[in-house]
Amino acid sequence: MKWNEISYGFKVTDNYLNNLRFADNIVLLAKDPQELQATVKELHTESGRIGKMNKTKTKTPSANTTTQSNIVVENESLDKVDQYTYLGQNIHANEGPKQEVQRRVAVTRGKFGKLSQYLQNQKFSLALKKRIFMQSVMPTLLYVAETLTFTKTLGSKIRLGVGWACGESYR
Repeated sequence: MKWNEISYGFKVTDNYLNNLRFADNIVLLAKDPQELQATVKELHTESGRIGKMNKTKTKTPSANTTTQSNIVVENESLDKVDQYTYLGQNIHANEGPKQEVQRRVAVTRGKFGKLSQYLQNQKFSLALKKRIFMQSVMPTLLYVAETLTFTKTLGSKIRLGVGWACGESYR
């Protein structure tokens, strides 16, 4: 499929941005449901040459799932979702980054729980605890943070997550 020859998606300088790809994950971008339907149809046709498009994993995200047109592949409508996870980041059409920050804090607590036997052990030096914390716990909390639009509220939630983790880890 020649993605750069398709005039669907969003025009950026002289090119169209119509997909994001990483390994076997693809996000299709379109201005309207008709463009999306045409792009999905072409993807389905092309993928049929080397395998099969997984229709059960293929979703159509939308901020308004009640009025969105159905995207159809082989006479089956693709599932509509208001949120999905792409490359580890939860993307929610109606909530913005709020849910992602809450999810990251929860995942960080889980990571801390797995490492607490080391982080709370008096036998280990503070320097070693800090190194474990900075290399394992903090990246979990801050993963995808550079892609979020921050507000004071989101910044506070992340600071609270860091504070919670720091307070727990250095006891």
